[in-house]
Amino acid sequence: MAIIFPENPNFVNTSEKLVFEKLTNLSDSWHIYSNIQQHITLFEKVSRGEIDFILTHPHLGIVLLEVKGYGVFFENNTWHRTESDNIGRSYTKKIKSPYKQIEQARGNMLDFLHQNESVLSNVIKVGKDWSKLSIHTFVVFPYLPDFENLGMESEENNTITQLDLENISNYFHKHISNKKFGELKGMQDLFKEVVAPTVNTAPLRGLTKNIEKQLMSSTQEQSTILNAVLENNSKIFVTGPAGSVKTVLAVEAAKAAAEAGKKVLFLCYNQNLSRFLKALLEERLNINVYSLFGFFAEIDINLKDVGTSNLSPKESAPIIAKLMDDEVSTEGQTPGHVPQASACGIAHLDVIGVAVDIAHDVLTGQAALGQLFIGQSAEKFNLTYPRLRRAD
Repeated sequence: MAIIFPENPNFVNTSEKLVFEKLTNLSDSWHIYSNIQQHITLFEKVSRGEIDFILTHPHLGIVLLEVKGYGVFFENNTWHRTESDNIGRSYTKKIKSPYKQIEQARGNMLDFLHQNESVLSNVIKVGKDWSKLSIHTFVVFPYLPDFENLGMESEENNTITQLDLENISNYFHKHISNKKFGELKGMQDLFKEVVAPTVNTAPLRGLTKNIEKQLMSSTQEQSTILNAVLENNSKIFVTGPAGSVKTVLAVEAAKAAAEAGKKVLFLCYNQNLSRFLKALLEERLNINVYSLFGFFAEIDINLKDVGTSNLSPKESAPIIAKLMDDEVSTEGQTPGHVPQASACGIAHLDVIGVAVDIAHDVLTGQAALGQLFIGQSAEKFNLTYPRLRRAD
């Protein structure tokens, strides 16, 4: 079965759905992309459109399909479509030739690939390699029984009929002659990266793939203060805007404490951020990373049961603080240290790293929860990128 992008496409057009069902019978050497929108700007001219289907094959190349179903007909050298108005009356309107549509899509596709040639440079290395980039265009009429003359634009080698769809693989191998695409090893996978890339448009507060570079680029002043805090075993409360490396400093503090042989609990408010940090710190066995509410669940505090689900962090804080005070005995421990809870396997922890993502929403709004985590004696800093200054 062919590999499909997206895996479960949604078709409003029954003709396209029928064609899709036939295409899925192709072997897994084929990749199928459906309903691809185009927006190409070339020499200040914008070209927009949609390609019903794009297919790629490691040897046959790139195939573009334009589907025309019920209501489309050719008369007096002009293409028409039958439509209905809002009260059900039928009428016909002239439409653009589907053969011209798909040829325009071919030009747009070639322009798009040229715009992304840096991505393709490992395969398309010299100018002559572009001639091997075979892009073939076809118009599909799923309800036309067999080929008929549809004007001078149509030929059997660019028109797919109902009969052809029954053995579409055979049709493509028969009518695609230029097979130099196979010389571009790996082009099919690179095409996927260009046409259907995976992109996170809202990265987690600057924690991107270059997180290690951010960790290394902290200013000397930040490093000096961080080292002083660690040497004094102080508790700190850091505030600052997005991008001011609050979380980066917390990660550095956790790593330094772990390297000193301490057990570290690293809490953050966001579940996605906690997953990211777990992956980042997974090799450090003495650092436990939790989202704030994941940690509550770990020590058997069910926030739904105590009625905080619909409350703001500020309103929830005193309730949660009391629950934790009941669940976790702090007798004999200094503020900011969490001993083992009866319901979980968290051993005594020497250091708690609390990312400012928690503090921004909770700690500044309610001292009760903040006191439990960092204590009233915490040293406060305001982080204004790129400098860290002691808060007034």
